Amino acid sequence: MGNLIGYFRMALTAGFLVIVLFFVVLKNGYSFDSITQFLDTLSYNYKGFDIKLKGISLGEMYDDNVRFDKENKKEDFITTLGVGMSAKYEEKTKTLELTANIGNQTFAMNGDFNNITQDIAINFMNEFSEYDRMHLTNSFSHSDEPIFFRDEFFREEEVVSKGFDQFKNRFHADYSRDVFKQMRVTLRYDNDIDAFSGFDIEDSILNRVEVESNYSITPDTAFLFSYDFANRKFEEGSDASINTVTTGIRQDITRKIYFDGKAGLSFIDSFNDESLIRPVLEAAFSYEVDTFTLARLSFRKKTDTNPYIRVLIC
Repeated sequence: MGNLIGYFRMALTAGFLVIVLFFVVLKNGYSFDSITQFLDTLSYNYKGFDIKLKGISLGEMYDDNVRFDKENKKEDFITTLGVGMSAKYEEKTKTLELTANIGNQTFAMNGDFNNITQDIAINFMNEFSEYDRMHLTNSFSHSDEPIFFRDEFFREEEVVSKGFDQFKNRFHADYSRDVFKQMRVTLRYDNDIDAFSGFDIEDSILNRVEVESNYSITPDTAFLFSYDFANRKFEEGSDASINTVTTGIRQDITRKIYFDGKAGLSFIDSFNDESLIRPVLEAAFSYEVDTFTLARLSFRKKTDTNPYIRVLIC
């Protein structure tokens, strides 16, 4: 009964917030079709940074099996609340953007499952000249009792009451240069850190370096080549390395739409010191919406490591 009372109090609070938002929107003369205009009124500019509230989300859902367990199902009502902020600075040749989000899930009848997530990201792009450019990103996130990990979370009953925290950090850097009119070379580096607290999972670090070249055979067709080296190391010292070589083509369909097809091999030194060779296949249709936006539909078959257990993913 106490859980239900807490749930109804929370629902009333959420309803009150919705009503307040409703009247604020009406007072400012906005319709729900133009809610983005309302959010824009909450933004301001500080020393060239455009700071704004990106969005507010509030939802209610019913789940008849929150444990993902066929034998011991538990139903619940789940209230979700999220808030996002951003700060963006733009010049002609460079862009810097910071974004932050916080989300909360509250379970009406299973308070032990309540969880909160936070993430913050930095995105920086700079064009040194018309021939070379750089892109840097870093994202950090924290979640307690991650929803996506529940198949492990509920494997043992005692884990439910203990809970755990997960911390992720993803750093990416790439630099590309037009060596001459027909050829572009791109260097990439990635560093991923996955750390856990309160749960028996080893922390892991991934380092990846890639060199890719794009050579135009005709105005609409390019030859692709890439070499990729990745190493994942776990806290106790075991690691796996993968060297991957691929070749392929890029075919322009229109000025903004193109197709990539690549094939190659991965040479693997696995966690148990086995040497393996596995095929790599990639295919993708891409649409360049604008300078900063790319839409892609892709297929990929590749053997890789994962940040949770010492196995390879095929």
